[in-house]
Amino acid sequence: MVSWDLINIITKLAALIAMAIVVGGGFVYFLMRKLEIEIDQQQVIYLRWGARAGLLFSPLYFLIQVAAVNQSGPVGMLDLEIARILLASGVGIYTVFNVCGFALVLFALTGLCTNKQQHKDSGGIRKTLAIVSYVLGAMLISGSSRFLGHTAELDLLGQVAAFAHVTVAFIWIGSLYPLLQANNDGDRFKVQRLMKDFGDWAVLLLAVLVMSGLYLSTVLMNNLGDLFGTAYGSAFILKVVLVASLLLLAASNKFQIVPKLENPGSVQALRQTISIEIALAGFVLAVTAYFTSLAIGAHG
Repeated sequence: MVSWDLINIITKLAALIAMAIVVGGGFVYFLMRKLEIEIDQQQVIYLRWGARAGLLFSPLYFLIQVAAVNQSGPVGMLDLEIARILLASGVGIYTVFNVCGFALVLFALTGLCTNKQQHKDSGGIRKTLAIVSYVLGAMLISGSSRFLGHTAELDLLGQVAAFAHVTVAFIWIGSLYPLLQANNDGDRFKVQRLMKDFGDWAVLLLAVLVMSGLYLSTVLMNNLGDLFGTAYGSAFILKVVLVASLLLLAASNKFQIVPKLENPGSVQALRQTISIEIALAGFVLAVTAYFTSLAIGAHG
């Protein structure tokens, strides 16, 4: 017997990673362009693989939902009648948003310069179209989560808070690997400039993340009993602990390590803390995939 719960979790985790890569990796990509920092080819490959993975795992997640309803094994994924019904549901809209978003991002990446002349204007209309396509694709990806779980039942303010919360979370998590890669460069001045600018943005991102998270927790939990007596409450507490650890590491980067990057050894210290952040971020996404896939009332 196929364990659809386990397959759901694995597939949802893969999709979440792809979503974070595209949203957060794109944020660092455009930040580096703004700062006129040369973008390594690995950063572009990171974005492309994220978009390709999203185009694979988003439809697969939908087909797994079809098979889970059909309850006839893998062949159940081909049940067109159930697929048609689910396509009109939140799961279907979530999938359509993601597929369109990842496709737009992949299209945008073909129009963005990736060679050493990438910072020079290489043709206004094509370049502008690529940037707009990427931003629109990232917004569709971040906005897709509103169609799953309890967030689908929220009012307009709740929907805005959920979108802001998910977007910032993806930016934060997806930015970590590109920042780690940027620290491979021997130019400590360039690394410091990038990390300082990212740190300035992080203050705003942190404020949005905390405020939206607090608001969502109040509207998605009726009382404190839900926090300590439900599976969602337990997952929420674990997620808060993990995110708090991430924020402490980020604060250490901003206020202790980044200002001293001109000193030998500081870059290595920065790489170590970012590596720990990546591991913690992986746990955050795993917890999110767990309680959203099992539909226990998470908001993502």
